[in-house]
Amino acid sequence: MKVINFKKQKGFTLVETLIAISILMIAIASPINLAQKALSSAVLSRDQMTASFLAQDGLEAVKNLRDQIAIRSDSTDWLSPFRGKCVCTGVQCNLNDLSQAIYCNIDTTLADLNSSIIGSSDSASNPLKIETNSGVFAKYDLGAGSASKFSRLINIMPTNDPNEAIVQVRVCWPYPSCSQRIDIKDFIYNYSPYI
Repeated sequence: MKVINFKKQKGFTLVETLIAISILMIAIASPINLAQKALSSAVLSRDQMTASFLAQDGLEAVKNLRDQIAIRSDSTDWLSPFRGKCVCTGVQCNLNDLSQAIYCNIDTTLADLNSSIIGSSDSASNPLKIETNSGVFAKYDLGAGSASKFSRLINIMPTNDPNEAIVQVRVCWPYPSCSQRIDIKDFIYNYSPYI
């Protein structure tokens, strides 16, 4: 007769298995969470850069219009293209209260900037539109196209000096909640020899 020898085989207990799975989950979840945060940070950075370019674009449009007025000998008012649409005084200059603020937008894609100023009373002033060319992004403008997440507000506040004004440009997103925004402010001056 043969004697069978049973040896105890060692294995993982349930507690050891649960601990091993927990450690594995932590090791995998941390890099995934880090990648998700990096991706959302990259999207925010892209939107901030786009907004800052759109704000600078609005400021340059105001300066361009001011320059067009400055070189004309028949000019009598260096802020004439903006009066009634962008020029504000006092409480009207507060872009945080749009119910009272005076602001405009300028379609910088048009050749005639003078006719491209849209005032705050016009419903088309916000948001900026996305124009595509064969399904590929082409430009932001105020014409036809689908609404983008960005809106731009421009106002001009004259100072005590009749030859100086402050231009404020705000680009905010997502439209219409404007939970994120870029604000820029610059001084413009009347340097025309005719006015």
